[in-house]
Amino acid sequence: MGTLTLSEFRDEVKSNLGERDDVSDARLNRNINLAQTACARKAKFEELNRIGTFTLTPTSVPADDKFLDFGTDVRELYSVRITTDGKERKLVRISQRLFDKLYPDPTIRTGTPEQYILWNNIIEFMPVPDAVIVLESRWCIWPAVLSSDTATSDLDQKDDILIAWATGRIMSQLGNIEGARFQYAIFNRWFKDAKLEEVEKPDMTRVSETQTTSMDSQPHLNPFNKTG
Repeated sequence: MGTLTLSEFRDEVKSNLGERDDVSDARLNRNINLAQTACARKAKFEELNRIGTFTLTPTSVPADDKFLDFGTDVRELYSVRITTDGKERKLVRISQRLFDKLYPDPTIRTGTPEQYILWNNIIEFMPVPDAVIVLESRWCIWPAVLSSDTATSDLDQKDDILIAWATGRIMSQLGNIEGARFQYAIFNRWFKDAKLEEVEKPDMTRVSETQTTSMDSQPHLNPFNKTG
């Protein structure tokens, strides 16, 4: 989460604008929220990642059971797994066109889902679930709109970046092009720093998805330890 509240964001942007009294709070709020969107559009930062579980309980009406409404905050879906005992698997996402070509009537087949598509934040399964299953999913979101004065940004440690972008956009609207360029330059420099930090994965082991070699946490044998 961010540190500054929406009210404090406005104070900072107003200060950058020279405490002008012809910029309304509503305008400041809009540009601060647009700054969040602009920042998130340039990178899917880790703090916007989510993980959660969903329990599907079939109604015995395949036309209804084939769908799962994922909500409105989903930007991109990364994975869907079934974690129900005896049915564990990762579902395969395919394109909508291929799905419709392969399954003109997806309701005719029921069972444990194997594939899915995502359309307008709604998942459609194939086969259609015929028993209670638990799904675990990973997805990322757009930052929530800051609407109350006490709200803080979903973006972590990026308040300064948002202030620079919002200030630059308002300066541009007011005709201060040089000031806007200066603020956008600050935004780009600080955003680059934040993005570089995001790339660092100190404990990450790079492994191909096709690698079949078993990976476990057992210690390696010490070749210099001569026993026996």
